[in-house]
Amino acid sequence: MSDPKRLKHNPVVAAVDFDSSLANTVKVASELARRSQSKLILLHAVREWSTYTTSTLEGNMGLPLGDVMAANLQTEIEDARQQLNDLAAPLRNDISVELKVVAGIPNQVVAAEAVLVQAQVLILGSPVDSWRRKEHRLSTLLSVLNEAPCPVLVVGSAPLDDKIQAVAIADDLTPWSKPAVTAAFYFAEALDAPHVYHLHVNPLQRERFAQALRRYAQRQGTHVRPESANEFFKELEHDLSMQLRERAGEETVWYPDREGRYTASVLHGPVIDTIETAISKDQGWNAGLIVFGQHRTFHRKPFRAGNVPFGEMARLGKLALIVPPEAA
Repeated sequence: MSDPKRLKHNPVVAAVDFDSSLANTVKVASELARRSQSKLILLHAVREWSTYTTSTLEGNMGLPLGDVMAANLQTEIEDARQQLNDLAAPLRNDISVELKVVAGIPNQVVAAEAVLVQAQVLILGSPVDSWRRKEHRLSTLLSVLNEAPCPVLVVGSAPLDDKIQAVAIADDLTPWSKPAVTAAFYFAEALDAPHVYHLHVNPLQRERFAQALRRYAQRQGTHVRPESANEFFKELEHDLSMQLRERAGEETVWYPDREGRYTASVLHGPVIDTIETAISKDQGWNAGLIVFGQHRTFHRKPFRAGNVPFGEMARLGKLALIVPPEAA
């Protein structure tokens, strides 16, 4: 079982949008709150039109739109609070639940609330269809990832396993992603996952490297032993694996052999495809949670931030945790 001394007691914030990922979002958030003995905050953001926009429309149309919009906003807030009450009712027997309905720009509201309550984690739903049909939802999610002060857990709408069997850390071995290693062990402990896989994906492929090495040798008029590429990759894997273990450091003490296992793995190939294969149920480790390090300039580094990977993970029915560099 999880060690209570290891776990935080900061609130768990679940930003819900009453979409197809709602059930999974509440399920994961309530389980984390229960295991870490924390309060669960169910948050819903109602989009509010700015005063400037309202006055401009009133001027152009000659109608008192401000009063109508204010009435509609109040109705949306009341409806959302009632829905949150219905969600919270069966949870209050086990955990403390607080409800918040806030009007404003969703991504700003969600990030601001996470700062105010000093959230240990911010959980957001990501319906599968949002990646192709709802660009505004994707834009909001990316904005929250860029502004959140704490790890962001993205939950898809595909069926989730009852228990997380393994946690996988996608580590690019840069300083930016070091906090992701600490966060991954914390969530593995909180979710009672029996195994942590710490992986680094090297996009350099063995066969292509061997071919390039042979072409280079031919141009130089030299000879390359057939086993040279294999020897190079063997040394590279050893070096990268040692770096992974060093980065994990004392975190692995929370996973002694009697309770769980830690494995450092170096994989080769296209980043996204390799990660998908590694964490899959049929061909890999069956990891229910994949952890990425977050770069603040992540829109320029998609593989590091997860703006492509976390969409793919949600599609696969996996939880994706994105950890900002300053996360404690």
